[in-house]
Amino acid sequence: MDWKQPGAPQDVRQTSAGGREPRAAIAGGPQDDVASVMNALLHGYREEAEIYLHVLQLTWRQRDVLRNGFDVSLFRDLLEEKEDLLRMAAQINSEMKDAKSLALSYPPAKWPDRRELETVLDRLADTVEEVSIAEGDNACLLEAVRAAN
Repeated sequence: MDWKQPGAPQDVRQTSAGGREPRAAIAGGPQDDVASVMNALLHGYREEAEIYLHVLQLTWRQRDVLRNGFDVSLFRDLLEEKEDLLRMAAQINSEMKDAKSLALSYPPAKWPDRRELETVLDRLADTVEEVSIAEGDNACLLEAVRAAN
């Protein structure tokens, strides 16, 4: 699935909000396979990237609310939805803690799917940066709305 597909973030949010199953923690130790650790990281970071893409879309919707007649109730609902998604992203990050530590114990040259992981991390970082920029723009718009009232 293309992670930028318009319906993808909504589908992830609904699946996740409907009772996302926590990922089993990686136990750590010599019996662990680097491939399974990297697979767990890839899966977690992909899910996190989709969540942040949805957060970005909600932030853009908030911008539209600010520009088109400030509806406090709708703005608050969007904010609460974003907060729920950010809690889910934090949970995913927490679940990957052991896998991250274990992955760091392997030389990067031995990581399977290393380039794919780098691509996913780049996408995630780009989306988080876009969210940050959009939030800054919204803060300016919100201040203008406050000043006008």
